[in-house]
Amino acid sequence: MNLRKKIVSNSLSGVFQAIVNVILVFTVVPIFISKLGIEEYGLFSLIIIVGNLNVFTNLGLSTTLLKFISEQGKIKESNYDLVVAVFIVILFLVPILLAGIIFNKFILINILGVPTHNFQNSKILYLFLMGANFFLVLGQIFKAVLDGLQRIVLTNFLQILYNIIYWILILFVLLLGYHLPQIGMVAFLSAFIWFILIVFYTLNFWGTIKLDGLKNNFRRVIKKQISYAIKIYATGLISFFSEPLMKIIISNFIGISDVGFYDIALRFRNQLLALLNKLYYPLLPVIAGMKNIEKIKLYVDDIEKKALNFIIPLIIVISYTTIPFVKLWIGKNVDIISFSIIALVSAYLIFSITVVPNYQFLITKGYPQKTIILKSINVFTNIVLTVMLFNWLEYYSVIFGNVMGVLSSFLLSQYYQKKYLDSFIFDNWKQVSKLLVLAVVNLGLAYLLNLILISNWAKLIIIPIILSLSNLLLFRHLKLFTKEDIFRYLSKNIKIKSTLENILIKSS
Repeated sequence: MNLRKKIVSNSLSGVFQAIVNVILVFTVVPIFISKLGIEEYGLFSLIIIVGNLNVFTNLGLSTTLLKFISEQGKIKESNYDLVVAVFIVILFLVPILLAGIIFNKFILINILGVPTHNFQNSKILYLFLMGANFFLVLGQIFKAVLDGLQRIVLTNFLQILYNIIYWILILFVLLLGYHLPQIGMVAFLSAFIWFILIVFYTLNFWGTIKLDGLKNNFRRVIKKQISYAIKIYATGLISFFSEPLMKIIISNFIGISDVGFYDIALRFRNQLLALLNKLYYPLLPVIAGMKNIEKIKLYVDDIEKKALNFIIPLIIVISYTTIPFVKLWIGKNVDIISFSIIALVSAYLIFSITVVPNYQFLITKGYPQKTIILKSINVFTNIVLTVMLFNWLEYYSVIFGNVMGVLSSFLLSQYYQKKYLDSFIFDNWKQVSKLLVLAVVNLGLAYLLNLILISNWAKLIIIPIILSLSNLLLFRHLKLFTKEDIFRYLSKNIKIKSTLENILIKSS
């Protein structure tokens, strides 16, 4: 399979995986809230922070391993990298897990702010999640091997299977009238099944792991991995002081129910971003394996610009359909949840998703320390603004801090892109003017439809359809795509190529 077909098939499988997860999440969450209440959902949202344990124990080794295997292929050195990565993760993972288990009461009550009357059920959920994370964290090493071998379709399939088991079993637990402890059991079982499968397929595709000579190279390989991974690790570690810390702040100073509101907005944002990131993810091993900087520049610059053509209309659709969606989906606390979703999703789409290719370039081509700075300025801005405005805006200070944090990292990302790739996402005024036309037409059309349509269902269905059709016409009229774009990214197949040209490109 050639590079183009691999990228397309890997991206599509990732999108399918993300869509399945979106359906599962948005099916189960309202049932969760309906059966157990917003406070217990807030507790669940708070305690699953322990899922961020992989930030402390993975050490950035999964991304590092993916980079090395993408560059080296399946050679003896890659065998060494795999075994050493597993050894290092276990070495760090076990003590942290034990400490988390031993000090569970202190963590739950004094750090997370769990009310004492909820402690017992919360403790059982917490302990099961700690066990589940052992398998999830260690499994990331084996997933990195498969991704490095361009088996991304397989890892996406296994992730789909994990999500189905996890959410369907939670649904059964809720419908049977059980609570947080049983949800913890589900999380543990799902993680264990996924781990067994990911290890099985990794060993199947990798073959015999050759360890001859490892003893003499052990220290060298550890040093090589740690020296690169520690920079990626620092990036992930800094990320912990974003979402999890915000949940802890809300729990301790505002209330458990508000953690639930914030988590719903985050889930909405994260599910959409996960779907879009799946489109980008296959580029990671591709960029990692590229040697020609001009070719990398072409991919990074062009994909960022093309992404804006879709992201701007998407933001407008989300802005006008979120309120009717939340009314139909949850039906309570509509204003606070809707505002949170629109603000977070819009900010991350325009300021984060657009620059993913540049982030991939930095992390795989020798500049991982720059991603540390990007994450740092995001988190620093977020925390400072939240603390400064907390007494005035309360819960909304968290949302404002999130938005300004991602904006600050976007601006710095563009500085790095200009410095290392000599490109900038808005370096073409003709492109910018076309984007403005795209935004104005979409805003006007969405506003009119919102006035005309009364039913929430009608708004949810008709606004996206009308804007999608109108944007196809705008793409053609504004000449936002060329025949070279279709050839480069989508297909060489004459029939598919001709169909896409007829849809996206205005005949001259």
